[in-house]
Amino acid sequence: MKVKALVVVGALLLSTAALAGTGKNILGNIQVKESPEATLITIDGSTTPTFSVFRLADPPRLFVDIAGGDISKIAKTVEVFNGVVAQVGTIAFGKGGVETARIIVTFEREAAYDVQSRGDQILI
Repeated sequence: MKVKALVVVGALLLSTAALAGTGKNILGNIQVKESPEATLITIDGSTTPTFSVFRLADPPRLFVDIAGGDISKIAKTVEVFNGVVAQVGTIAFGKGGVETARIIVTFEREAAYDVQSRGDQILI
């Protein structure tokens, strides 16, 4: 009986540890595509993102905070300088005990924006 109880407790502990590791969203490629109407920034992730967005005015910047985001696969800041978007960069920090990835879009001037998710991607 004790052996069965130990096996059940061990299985529960292993499944809990496995579930705890699934909260990470490994961010990969940042792509910037330009058209005459808009600049589309796409950030690939490993899972459906949970994120918040806020903007600062001086200089104009957009922040997208991704809960559980891991930016270790993102190599560097993407330089755009197309008259609207200057750069797309990243930083990581802890927020409320959760690792958070921050995507920072620096604008060359004030511009309208929309942020949404599609599958495992964030579209700006």
